[in-house]
Amino acid sequence: MKRKPKIIYAGNYSKGKGYPRANVLLEGLKKNCDLKEIYYPLWKENEDKEKNVKKPYKKIIPFLKSIFFFLKNAEELKSADAVIVGFPGYFEIFVFKFIKLITGADFPIFFDYFFSLYESLVFERKVVKENSFLAKFLYFFDKAGLLTADKVLIDTENHRDFIAEMFGIEKEKFVVIPVGESEEYFSFLPYPKEKNPFTVVFFGTFLNLHGIDKIKEAVKLLENEEIRFILIGRGKNDTLFKSEKFKNLEFINDFLPPEKLKKYIEKSHVVLGIFGENKRAGIVIPCKIYDALACGRPVITGKTPASRTMFENLEFVILCKNSPEKIAKSIKKLSSIPQKNLEELGKKAYKYYKENFSPESVTLKLLKEIKNDKQRKR
Repeated sequence: MKRKPKIIYAGNYSKGKGYPRANVLLEGLKKNCDLKEIYYPLWKENEDKEKNVKKPYKKIIPFLKSIFFFLKNAEELKSADAVIVGFPGYFEIFVFKFIKLITGADFPIFFDYFFSLYESLVFERKVVKENSFLAKFLYFFDKAGLLTADKVLIDTENHRDFIAEMFGIEKEKFVVIPVGESEEYFSFLPYPKEKNPFTVVFFGTFLNLHGIDKIKEAVKLLENEEIRFILIGRGKNDTLFKSEKFKNLEFINDFLPPEKLKKYIEKSHVVLGIFGENKRAGIVIPCKIYDALACGRPVITGKTPASRTMFENLEFVILCKNSPEKIAKSIKKLSSIPQKNLEELGKKAYKYYKENFSPESVTLKLLKEIKNDKQRKR
């Protein structure tokens, strides 16, 4: 009987509700290999990681404890065909490299680099000033982690190209693995039997990359149509919807767990993606798109390099220019499609999810890369 590869998924990674990256990889790997988790929870549930980045001394003792924990598992790590350092593994990547060196092990280290700490805190969220000492430290810290890994997992080709250029690292070091979604949290939902009103759902953290200002104007443009919007979530840009009243909008200013969020997706005819203009918006695919496809819902999202690479020419993912007028036009056009055709779009969306973004399909490519890496070393 052929031996299954032994994969160790290690670190202080975030998993469970709201963390599809680890959920998808863990679920898919459990079905296709001998999986062992070596997990140390450095972060408490719902802890604000951004605030702690500015006060790293608060994590010194927990981090030291985690090092001893991982060292105690050195023998287990030595027996692995590959070690995947789960996100966020910015510190742990160095720990596992150290263990590899002192034990003389030859397991390849795959670093799940979901996003750049430097780019996120300095440019996207702007909680660290550009060119400050902390910003420069984050840059070199990020780059050192990337160089330490044998391979780096990243979610899109465009994100890979951006990170490779920003840090001066060869593209061949990266393995592109889409985020996907687990049906434990988001699964197929029957399409609404009626479309009066035609219901549009958006959910998220209202970041700049979401293009919330454009969504707001699109809501206004469709105020007199038989189209209803449901917006769910909170964040720094949610004030755009608190300051005005909209007769065609239901605004739920809170984070909802998947089981509650699904009840609103079930009412929807289409889910909105992102329409931001910043760099991040152009190179990533937001989790909400995978969630929507897993639920069998078509998506309208901005036409970006990443969305074009992954979804161009798919009728159930409508790519439009990042303007309120184009968003409104795309929604109105979709709402005019016969009910039966809309239901078919939903089925096609789910089928595409199963074939490309389910845990099984996502991890097959990763396992293939692990196998190829092993063969290259022979």
